[in-house]
Amino acid sequence: MAIVPLIISSFAALISLSSYFLTRKNLQINDAPRLIASNIKKRLENQKVTISFEVKNYGKGVALKTFLIITVRGGNKKGDQHYLSKPLVTLEPEKTGVLEIVFEKKETEDQISSAILVSQDFFDNFHITETNLQFNNQHLKEFSKPVKQISKILRMCTHRRIRKIMNLASDQGNTAVDRKQKEQNEIIEELQKVFRK
Repeated sequence: MAIVPLIISSFAALISLSSYFLTRKNLQINDAPRLIASNIKKRLENQKVTISFEVKNYGKGVALKTFLIITVRGGNKKGDQHYLSKPLVTLEPEKTGVLEIVFEKKETEDQISSAILVSQDFFDNFHITETNLQFNNQHLKEFSKPVKQISKILRMCTHRRIRKIMNLASDQGNTAVDRKQKEQNEIIEELQKVFRK
């Protein structure tokens, strides 16, 4: 007889626990950012190519930080080059922001192999959008790839892969901070040449 109340209480605890996780999951889904690259532009000026993404948040949640990561496939001896944009911080629902990466013209002669938007929300979930950067009007012939939330199970592997690419971009000197420093160094060198004359 004492076993029946134990079974009932175990069953009630299981239902409570599952409803808690389901409610938490629904809250995270409803409050998640949904980023779409609405306008992608490529422009050339002064031997530099700028690729800019206009990003809009169609979700109900705030995107804490969003990065654009572009991988350029290298030639025979040159390995892949990874580029990391300056982060877009706290993109609120229905707001738009711009992410851009500036390349030297010679760097884009190699094929761009991938462009990824990576975003983090308040629940520390990561959302990924892969984008076609071929500029061949293919987007007029096929559906866009949806935003994917990285599941908790696959999160370790995916987060590690993205972190590795971000670290490679930093090691290669291809982050927004590195490019700004490089521009400042070039200006200083030009000024030093002028003053030496």
